[in-house]
Amino acid sequence: MPERKIKNSTMREETFVRISQRSQNHPKRRDERGQGQDSKSSLEMKCPRCFRVLSAETFRDIHVMRCTVCRGLWLDAPKLDEMENTVFPGDQVKGTLVFKTDRSALLCPICLQFMNAFNYRDYDLRLDFCADHGYWLDKDEEARVLQLMKEEAKAWTTKHDTEEKWPEMLSKLKDPTLWKRLISMLH
Repeated sequence: MPERKIKNSTMREETFVRISQRSQNHPKRRDERGQGQDSKSSLEMKCPRCFRVLSAETFRDIHVMRCTVCRGLWLDAPKLDEMENTVFPGDQVKGTLVFKTDRSALLCPICLQFMNAFNYRDYDLRLDFCADHGYWLDKDEEARVLQLMKEEAKAWTTKHDTEEKWPEMLSKLKDPTLWKRLISMLH
């Protein structure tokens, strides 16, 4: 048990050091008078995972910020929904996005506050998010999100088709010749 305390303590210290370093380098850092300092780097966002500068790119016609080192992806708040819509536009049938939130160890690249983590649509996929700014997806999690949405779309289509065919199936059950055939098979 003491080994765990040391590990957690070390992790906390490393996080504190990272927070301190990031807040010192934050483009809108407050000076002694409390004034914000705009700098040339005010548009630079840093990766919550490895603290490298994120690069703008287009992914499925959506503007995102990607880390060129760890390949993580930052999506502004509405962009996750836009990304899902590229494979499954049925917002009303997608279900709840956020399940079971808890504190993340990652910092939002915009406000530098700790993000939260959640189970994406109740799947075994943990995503990090800042309630005010957006979502962080680690390497290849965007592919997993899209795969899950494709599976949801397929399941919804199958369910919808089955429900549409159900009245026809019920009407066939009312056909007396069907019952006669069934009874003759049993005898």
